[in-house]
Amino acid sequence: GEDILRKEDIVQRIEEEGESIAVVFFPGIQYYTGQLFDMPEITEAGHAKLLMGDADVCAGLLVGFDLAHAVGNVELSLHDWDVDFASWCSYKYMNAGAGGIGGMFLHEKFAQNDFPKMLGWWGHRLETRFNMDNKMDLYPGARGYRISNTPVMLTVALQGALQQTLRGHLDPSAPAQRGCQLSVSFSVPVANVYRELKRRGVVLDKREPNVLRVAPVPLYNSFKDVHRFIELLNDSLLAVANSV
Repeated sequence: GEDILRKEDIVQRIEEEGESIAVVFFPGIQYYTGQLFDMPEITEAGHAKLLMGDADVCAGLLVGFDLAHAVGNVELSLHDWDVDFASWCSYKYMNAGAGGIGGMFLHEKFAQNDFPKMLGWWGHRLETRFNMDNKMDLYPGARGYRISNTPVMLTVALQGALQQTLRGHLDPSAPAQRGCQLSVSFSVPVANVYRELKRRGVVLDKREPNVLRVAPVPLYNSFKDVHRFIELLNDSLLAVANSV
């Protein structure tokens, strides 16, 4: 089988199975392989699949994305792509730290909606929040989903990360199909390679059965870092080979 999902297969499955699909929900970037999905085309395919509603009115599928590995990594234009909704964390490529505040996007066409939601007082408009009349007066859109006040320290950590200026960028071999994450597949036991790299001070991620995830982040990694990693990877592979 193939290691990545082909865009053509995704679009075809939406077209063929659309009548039984409630929501099209994909990662922006696949966490294991690092594949960047074509979000505009997937969204277009979902919206183009017409379904007959209770009133015999045609409507397309809802399309959303999990952007945990995409936000802060690749360029996103969710509104322009007509994405219906998305959510993300900020502790990965946005560098907000473990437990960092998350975020969500809801297209403005859903500014007024009756979707089920957990209601909280910060989703209530400030102008009427303290009227004490037991009537919810929600902000439109994503703001209406807020539960309570924003955690200040988590927000400051994210703000500090966002204020950093990028000095350059790393070009992957296929910019339209990936972010900065590289998923390297090995024919030798990956645990042994991981152990040797860790012994040499390399911080990365192991995913069974045979993948190491490496992410040179444009915000703070340099060409020198990448070159040094390649040297250490070569040393590690030699160490594994000599131990057999």
